[in-house]
Amino acid sequence: MIKINQSPATASPVRRTLRRVLTLAVALAAASTFGLATGAAAAPGSPGSTVCSGDLAAGSYKNLTIEGTCNIDGSAMVSGNVSVDTGDALFLSGAELGGNLHMSAGSIVMAFYTTFHGNINAANAHALYLFNSTVDKNLTFVGGGSGPECVDPDPEASLGNDTMVKDSSIAGNVKFDSWSGCWFGFLRNTVGGNVQITNMYANPENINYPGTPQEVNQGLDSTEVIGNVVGGNLMCSGNTPVAQIGDAAPLPNTARKLMGECANLM
Repeated sequence: MIKINQSPATASPVRRTLRRVLTLAVALAAASTFGLATGAAAAPGSPGSTVCSGDLAAGSYKNLTIEGTCNIDGSAMVSGNVSVDTGDALFLSGAELGGNLHMSAGSIVMAFYTTFHGNINAANAHALYLFNSTVDKNLTFVGGGSGPECVDPDPEASLGNDTMVKDSSIAGNVKFDSWSGCWFGFLRNTVGGNVQITNMYANPENINYPGTPQEVNQGLDSTEVIGNVVGGNLMCSGNTPVAQIGDAAPLPNTARKLMGECANLM
């Protein structure tokens, strides 16, 4: 899993390796490109929809369809909706999307310092990584993931099988329901409406990086809900493991009402 909650003095070798992976991603994001795509760059499109597979060229776009892997930075202006096709991936760094983002089954989105003026809707998507970003409407993620038998792969070869939202602002409501994978976290976010985290599942027998020296059992180290400021209610139920502080810094959650598993995370 990709986590950045412990200090270098207390982090295990596994955590330190994962931090290096995420640090690399941050550095690449700061350079305004992830450099992960191999397809040709998409050219600025007509007032309709443009297919992106590669680095999205600087310019103005209305609607986008993501096929394969697409990288978008702040040089491309997207005024409409973005749809990530089944099994495909979108990487955003300093970008601004004017419409809604739809994540299809098996898709992945990773975003750093990105503004979403519409909703984020995920239906059976594989994973969402949202860092230091803003969502002006609602965030809804239902179903999906890599499955209840998830085992984290070597981070040198994959992003992992996690879903997390960290240090971000969502103006509307947040709903995560019935995703299963290796690790889920909702940390240090500001939410204007209600937050619902229900029926999430992380494999309690998950082993980090099979066949490597860092092969260790993560145990029930998931469903971390920490340090969030929620304008409405924060409700957690039916999660495996139950919502917890975990091994992160013990920051309290604040909300109009803390409910279910989150009632004591204050």
